[in-house]
Amino acid sequence: MASLFQFARRILAAGASPPTAACWLALAAAGLLAPAASAQTEPHIEFVPPTVKIEPGKKVTVRAVVTGADGVPVSDVVVQWRVADKKNEDFVSLGQTVNQPTRNEVTIFGLSAAPGVTPPKLVPVVVSSGSLSNVLVVEYKAKESAEVKIAYDGPADPAPAVAPGGRTTLKVKVTDDAGKELPDAAVAWELPENVKDFAALGPVDDKRPHEVTLYGLSSGKVPRPLSIPVVARFGNASTLIDVSYTAALEPVVPVQIIWDVLPQHIVSDNFGRSIKKEFYCIEVTIRNNTGGDLQVAGLAFDLNKGEQGLVPVTSYPVVQGVLAKRKLAHPRTMALSGISAFGQLLTGFNPFFHNINHAKNFSVGIDIISNPLAKGLESVWKDPVPDEANRLDQQALRDDRIIASNQILKTRVFFPKDALFEHNADGRDEVPSVRQRLGKLVLVGYKILRSEAVTFSR
Repeated sequence: MASLFQFARRILAAGASPPTAACWLALAAAGLLAPAASAQTEPHIEFVPPTVKIEPGKKVTVRAVVTGADGVPVSDVVVQWRVADKKNEDFVSLGQTVNQPTRNEVTIFGLSAAPGVTPPKLVPVVVSSGSLSNVLVVEYKAKESAEVKIAYDGPADPAPAVAPGGRTTLKVKVTDDAGKELPDAAVAWELPENVKDFAALGPVDDKRPHEVTLYGLSSGKVPRPLSIPVVARFGNASTLIDVSYTAALEPVVPVQIIWDVLPQHIVSDNFGRSIKKEFYCIEVTIRNNTGGDLQVAGLAFDLNKGEQGLVPVTSYPVVQGVLAKRKLAHPRTMALSGISAFGQLLTGFNPFFHNINHAKNFSVGIDIISNPLAKGLESVWKDPVPDEANRLDQQALRDDRIIASNQILKTRVFFPKDALFEHNADGRDEVPSVRQRLGKLVLVGYKILRSEAVTFSR
């Protein structure tokens, strides 16, 4: 008895109202809540916000924080929520429950009571995690008694569910205070904002206002909800339909790598024929989920050819050197150099003309070759190498690239063709064959915050 008295004094000292303190004291006496002698030195569950007030038509999100004996919040725990007295579920309904490594919360919805039912002033919600438990007391502020009652009018087994790309039909029944059904009541349907990326309500038919279609949507947002709370309202009455969301959860991996081989004509258009002839161009997308900045030390392929060890991709300076050679041996460079050399060669024959008129005509011919012809060819035949070099500089992966935490790097790497296929071998320039031979792309990098070497593969 003394411990319960001290427990009540601590509750009042913490700022709780007398009705709230009385409810907590009753729960402790019933054994639903153990009054710890010192909440600061024993594991316990706290709430943010510590007190909750709700009324019909409103909602509030409450977070549970599990704290250890050292006072430090504990992560990676599962928290369960339930309304202590089931009859109070007509007034307070628990919506989506979130259990994430560092976030455990639930959305609480206030509902309207049926006619003639006395609403509670306090609604206890039992919260547990393993052997720990606590009670969140929700202060319920009732509005004027609803003149009608609205309730879910669908099968309880199986419970309503929706998946991305699917749909389900939800129905409610509206009755007056005498229990008579109101088939023409214009029901309003609502979805909370935090789930609108995962589900959407279809249009309501005026002839069937008690029905609505819920569509499941695909979304890349995380965390994904476990359920979709749909609220139906008419007048002061409301009800909550909790629809299971059955999307498969993707496992979170430290580093995600997606890659594919670009077709040869795209490589030629972007980087020229020399790069197309000597290398495969692989488009790579890397997402850093390690929790810190990631320094990329290198990329390599684990080939499906039976060789032992990894084969690194070609470094940027080597690919740049091949492109530099292309500039020297390009047909345009050779043609302009030939015209210039031919003009200089003809100039050496000019002294052999003893006839002045013939010498002048010959000089004019040389000038036409060396100037208008060469400059006209330069204008018509543009040099593609500078643009190819700029694209290579912008798109190719450099050494020691840093990917910030939770960021994505899109880049391109190159792999020598002769390291994968013999010259003129079947499948040398076919994307499916190349993709199969390349096998797995492996990233070697360093997580900067910890200076640890890590290796990931797709």
